[in-house]
Amino acid sequence: MKLTPRIQAEIKALKLEKKFLEAEYYPGAADEETRVRCEKRVNAFLDKCEALLSRSTTDHILYKAAVELEEQFEEENAEEGEHAGYYIGRFMHIVGLDDWTEFV
Repeated sequence: MKLTPRIQAEIKALKLEKKFLEAEYYPGAADEETRVRCEKRVNAFLDKCEALLSRSTTDHILYKAAVELEEQFEEENAEEGEHAGYYIGRFMHIVGLDDWTEFV
């Protein structure tokens, strides 16, 4: 898998989004400190994956990065961990891995 201009632009747009805000089926992070901490973790995941793609990588390496992100959310409220999965899913969709859940 490689980093294309389209993928890079979509990852950049996702990184720029304010994350962990209230949404349908998600009440939002408990406070701004939690929201920012969680957003930084997701953006670090996106940065890591973008770097991996720039050097060409495999889907399994991206799955491993997703598992590592999920592990970082084990100490957070379960809702934040579940919502991190939403951002993982959006990233996987960007890179064309729509059937990723069985690997993470």
